[in-house]
Amino acid sequence: MLTATQTFQRTAPLEAGVYTAVCSMVVDLGIQYNQTFNKSTQQVKILWNIIGETIEINGDVLPRQVSKDFTMSLDERSTLRKMLQSWRGKAFTAEELQGFDLKKLLGAGCQLQLIHKTNERGTFAVVENIMQLPKGTAKPAVENVAFFDLDDSATYETFESLPRYMMEKISTAENFAASGLVLPDRNSNGSGGDVSSYGAPPPESYPGYVAAPGDYVEIEDDDDLPF
Repeated sequence: MLTATQTFQRTAPLEAGVYTAVCSMVVDLGIQYNQTFNKSTQQVKILWNIIGETIEINGDVLPRQVSKDFTMSLDERSTLRKMLQSWRGKAFTAEELQGFDLKKLLGAGCQLQLIHKTNERGTFAVVENIMQLPKGTAKPAVENVAFFDLDDSATYETFESLPRYMMEKISTAENFAASGLVLPDRNSNGSGGDVSSYGAPPPESYPGYVAAPGDYVEIEDDDDLPF
């Protein structure tokens, strides 16, 4: 009998609660069309490694990761602005609002409040809020970070290192074709894999991997903003 089955098992979500984390990836998702609101906006994915939480993939113990997508806007009503200000513990200045470089987030530590949300695909742990590390807390270490910007060809070599689901999302962007990038064949030897930001982190070769999850480095000045 030729019987098809569902072989993929989604990793159980992290429990709801507050976790120490460090930003390891900032990925430009390009200009994405939202059918619900019938408009297109530039989107960005921010991903964090959860300190002290690991998962075993193909015999390797790797850090758990979570991510959140944002509209690229610092309008006073935007989710991105509210969460970044909560993360840094300080409002943006008028000058910063003219153009804040999201690359500054890489390597920044924080506390993430995760809650559970359920839809037809299952239950997921999602980022509800981002907060500063408590004063005096050692800054989490991250050895490697990944940054991708569709408007910056210097970052294009990162594209094929991204997880497959991120590459596919980026390839649907309205400004993807203008970049000259091409979505690699699923059966190619590219390093992008079918990994989920809701639990299954990338292999060691992936730029966002942390070799020693749980390591910390000392903060030189407790009063410094994380970015």
